[in-house]
Amino acid sequence: MANIYVIDAFPIVRLGIRALVEREGNHVLVGEADDVDSALRQIPALAVDVVILDTQRGYATMERTLPRVSRILFQDPGFHVPRVRIAVTKRGSVDSVLGAIEAVLQDEDYVRAGGTGSAAHELLSNREREILSMLLDGGRIKQIAHDLNVSAKTISTYRLRLMRKLGVENDLSLMRYAIHNGLCAT
Repeated sequence: MANIYVIDAFPIVRLGIRALVEREGNHVLVGEADDVDSALRQIPALAVDVVILDTQRGYATMERTLPRVSRILFQDPGFHVPRVRIAVTKRGSVDSVLGAIEAVLQDEDYVRAGGTGSAAHELLSNREREILSMLLDGGRIKQIAHDLNVSAKTISTYRLRLMRKLGVENDLSLMRYAIHNGLCAT
């Protein structure tokens, strides 16, 4: 169980993360602030394991001031921040936040697909996500093509493209990626 602290200018975002953490029940939200300066006054008195924050400046400040506290950065898709190991987008899924928390606790990177600074599956197009979901459900190329009323070659191209974006080379590594990132049931 980890103690989570959230820094975000928007109360609705902080409320959403609080609700998520409480719903999951694996971790505890021990505090929140709307800016880094306020957080730095509170965090030393708390047993904080993970800070989720929304600014690059804040990330760098936390890195300098409290280097032992793990950090997760909220950022825009496709925007790369150097040295950030754990990042998710506010447009991403609830599972991406939970995946980032688990990754930071296990001292793993949650940065995929050519250093984009966010989980690779968050950068897939809607069609790629749809096809990924069908593949993970055991769909075959020809059946997916039939269901979507496109050619099998089109589905093969989408499959290849999404696998490249996810940084996987075969169906087994695709399934491992999906399980690791909470995209399918184990």
